[in-house]
Amino acid sequence: MSNVIDFLERMGRDAGLRYGARAELGLALGNEGIQPALQELILAGDSVKLADVLGQGVMCCLLFPVKEDEETEEGGEDEAPSRDDDVASRSGCLVSSCVG
Repeated sequence: MSNVIDFLERMGRDAGLRYGARAELGLALGNEGIQPALQELILAGDSVKLADVLGQGVMCCLLFPVKEDEETEEGGEDEAPSRDDDVASRSGCLVSSCVG
């Protein structure tokens, strides 16, 4: 699996691999010794299936700027802020993250 991740990282850095001809990408994949099934997913650009095969979940992080004088959300109840909320309010951003 690490060779696939290393290759994807290299592909992200190398515009020739990322935007080059499909034949060049296929040749580079073959030279890395990546399994044929994974090669097909990379060549097809199917990041969802590739992440599933590699056992990787979806990760995202959302940052929302907040006004300094805004204490609670509209329609929300006053709650004691958690440590994360306290840090976020001091930094001027509301942070939300998800892992799927």
